[in-house]
Amino acid sequence: MNIYAFIPARGGSKRLKHKNILPIAGKPSIVWTIEAALKSKYINKKNLFVSSEDDKILSIAVEYTSIIRRPNYLSKDDVITNPVIKHAIRWLKYSKKIDIKDDDIVVILQANSPEIQSDMIDFLIDYVIENKLGQAHTVDKNMINNGAIHVITIKELYEYGKVSYNGVVVYHIIDVHGMDDLKQVEYKLKQRQEQI
Repeated sequence: MNIYAFIPARGGSKRLKHKNILPIAGKPSIVWTIEAALKSKYINKKNLFVSSEDDKILSIAVEYTSIIRRPNYLSKDDVITNPVIKHAIRWLKYSKKIDIKDDDIVVILQANSPEIQSDMIDFLIDYVIENKLGQAHTVDKNMINNGAIHVITIKELYEYGKVSYNGVVVYHIIDVHGMDDLKQVEYKLKQRQEQI
C-alpha cells in the first residue's frame, strides 16, 4: 500500500481573489497546508503534489514539493475535486511510471484550510487503514463536510466496489473564503505560533 497526497489549488477564486496564496500570519495560505502535510509521518516531498493551473501558486509550491500543472478545463468554478485528483493520478502513472494499486491511499488536503495540522492528517490515514474504510473526511461541528482533509482508497475513488465503508471525523476549522475568515484564521495561527 502506497500513500499519495494532493493539494488541489486553482488560481481563480471569485469570493476572495488569490485566496490560496494570500499571506496569513506571515506565509501564503497554501504553505500552511504544505508544511502540515510534510510533518505527517506518512507524507514527504516524494509523495506530496500540488495541482494547479496558476503560475503563482506553482512557483510557491515548487519550493516545498512536487507540482502538477493542471489543464485549464479542470480549473473552472464548476469542477469538483474528483476529476482533478484523477488527472493527478494519471500524471503519476504516466510521467513517473508509478503502478497505482486499488489499496493505495490518496490524501486530499485543502489549500485554503491553513489550520490543518499533521496529527489530524495522520489520524485520518490511520482511521481509514485500521477500520478498512473506503474513505474518511473531516466535518465541521454541524457535521457538514468541510473539505479540509479527505482520505480515500484508489478503489473507492474509482468506485470499483459496490459497498462503501465511509467515516467522518469532526475537525472544526475555518476554510478561508472571505476576508472575515482570513482575519479569524490569522488570529488563531498567530496564537498558535506564540505558544510554540
